[in-house]
Amino acid sequence: MIVEFLVIWRRWNFQLLTIAYLLTTGFSANATTCNLMNKLTKRPLLMEVTQPYSADNPMAGVLYKMVFSADGKYDYHILNNGKQYHGKYRYRLVEPNIGVIDAQEEFEGQTTHYTITLLCENEHSGVYFYQQSKGIGGQRVNTGRYYIDK
Repeated sequence: MIVEFLVIWRRWNFQLLTIAYLLTTGFSANATTCNLMNKLTKRPLLMEVTQPYSADNPMAGVLYKMVFSADGKYDYHILNNGKQYHGKYRYRLVEPNIGVIDAQEEFEGQTTHYTITLLCENEHSGVYFYQQSKGIGGQRVNTGRYYIDK
């Protein structure tokens, strides 16, 4: 019962983070001021975990680069420590300014499943919401910023 409560709380907490962001930034799905790319290939993303450290966010302050290939694979390079990971992904646009990356990778001996929801603020950057459904640390969420590396 406690585990079920924590699962529900983490999902609810992620929804609250998303709603809080949307309300505080004046974001409106009807007023698109930027567009995300249709494909991630040849458009590396620089990502920064901006949420403070917590048990749910052990990667606080991490800066990493994700490079996506056309065959549905990606490389993930943590710039803070040089570690590299690889995985599979699917990308889809939900709205012109909202994209979702569904990913799976082997991270320190465990399979990790997660989604990254991108919300653009302009043509070159925006915020993202990370939601892990399986992997080290179990289910967890965090937020950060992304920058499109051209």
